[in-house]
Amino acid sequence: GSAFVELAGSASGGGLSANGGTSQAPSVAYDASGLPVVAWQDAADGDTEVYLRRFDGVAWAELAGSATGGGVSANTSPSTGPSLAVNPLSARPGVAWCDQASAAAEIWFREFDGVAWVERAGSGSGRGLSITPGESLQPSLAYDTAGRPFVAWSDDTGGNKEIYLKQFNGAAWIGLGGSDAGGGVSRTSTPSRSPSIAMTAAGQPVVAWEEELADGTSEVHARTFDGARGL
Repeated sequence: GSAFVELAGSASGGGLSANGGTSQAPSVAYDASGLPVVAWQDAADGDTEVYLRRFDGVAWAELAGSATGGGVSANTSPSTGPSLAVNPLSARPGVAWCDQASAAAEIWFREFDGVAWVERAGSGSGRGLSITPGESLQPSLAYDTAGRPFVAWSDDTGGNKEIYLKQFNGAAWIGLGGSDAGGGVSRTSTPSRSPSIAMTAAGQPVVAWEEELADGTSEVHARTFDGARGL
């Protein structure tokens, strides 16, 4: 309330990552008890993986091997750019990231179920949840009040980067209003990158992103999904 302080050595020495590899691209969220959770990409084991630790009030603890070995991603290919959010119903974290497991980069997602890191409808193996012909990069993750994950990302399927989005409906990953094909959410003739997603109080996704204009400058655009009229 009066100064910035570290928690259990999180901002000195080896920090909260504290390993022999390069730790980058952190993403932070808070759980229902008000304690922070941090995910990041880590090259400690010789292959970049997604790691995660939660502050338990005393120390930065891993969840089911989330900060050692293969971490959350547990893959033989590089896993980068994690986006972290906490499910409001289960109070457990989920992580989306870009994984190089297939010929083109895809977006993967796993959620902690209290015992292990699990995928939802193939979201953490094979081609993940994105499943597009082009590269899928820069994921952003959010949950609605019903505990359903939404993931937005930058996709170059059409030869021009667009912002795509999918929601897990309990059985499959689906697009909303054409958000996962064609022009996606952004629908522009110039590249769209670096999406950020949040949820309205009514449970509708809002996506903001960086839009590169024809003159070489960039602006920030945003759209929300209203259900009836689409994006």
